[in-house]
Amino acid sequence: MKKYYVQDAKCDVIGAGLFAHTVVGAVKYKTDDTEEWLYCEETDGMPEFYLSKNDIFGDLIKEDVQQQEFEELRDGARISELDDISLGEYEEIFENIYRRKCSPAVPLLRYLITLVRCDNEDIESIISMGKGKYIDEVDIPQSDVEEEFYEDLEEENDDDESVKTVEFEYYVSFGRGDSSDYMPCEVELTKAEWKKLQDFYKENPGEEALGNEGFEEIREKFINAAVQCDWENSFDVSDMLEYLEENREDFDEVYEVTFEDAKEYYTEYASIEIVENIDEEAYWDEDEAEEE
Repeated sequence: MKKYYVQDAKCDVIGAGLFAHTVVGAVKYKTDDTEEWLYCEETDGMPEFYLSKNDIFGDLIKEDVQQQEFEELRDGARISELDDISLGEYEEIFENIYRRKCSPAVPLLRYLITLVRCDNEDIESIISMGKGKYIDEVDIPQSDVEEEFYEDLEEENDDDESVKTVEFEYYVSFGRGDSSDYMPCEVELTKAEWKKLQDFYKENPGEEALGNEGFEEIREKFINAAVQCDWENSFDVSDMLEYLEENREDFDEVYEVTFEDAKEYYTEYASIEIVENIDEEAYWDEDEAEEE
């Protein structure tokens, strides 16, 4: 596995003029294969990353550099990924880091971002923390943008488990095509499940989500709700008995239909239509979620 050894690090703030509010951080690293400088240039909270065999730190922080010369320098060194970590805005970077925690580039990127985002008085201590060490062996403090990402992620994960009641209609037919007897029902879905359905319908208008791979658990919730609704209302089991007669070796004239029998039958023959609107404003009613 690739290991990044930090040979040097730098950070400076460009305080005035055209490049005001710009911070440039640089890490010189060495691996078994190469020795390069990795740069993060942040302007007004937006990072850009560069990679160069040569030290271009001085050029990046010049305030009197010609614009054309500066753009040529940046264009020649700009990168959009490091190893298998895609680079972009901080949120995107940490989302990719979260998904690829084992990538050897993770601690190097975290170190560079922490260096760029730290207070001016902490720059030297952050540099000393990593300089002369394999960066995966350093306990790197979280930057403010990393802390914010994980706080948002925790809130999102907690929120995804909150429950929403979704209205739907169902019709169960064994060999019949008449759909005039759709019955109303409700099912409780988590926010994550509801969003998954919405995303599917937005990307595949007119298609049915619940019959697709990956939606088995959600469809089972709808089926259970439909069976429970009918079960409580002493539903007509004549069609189901015909189905069971064809599919049960132990079937006889006094066969007693069980809840599991009904689930199997509904799974095979139930048609389900979601009544809730699938639109941009239907993602989640926060007030409703709080009340529930």
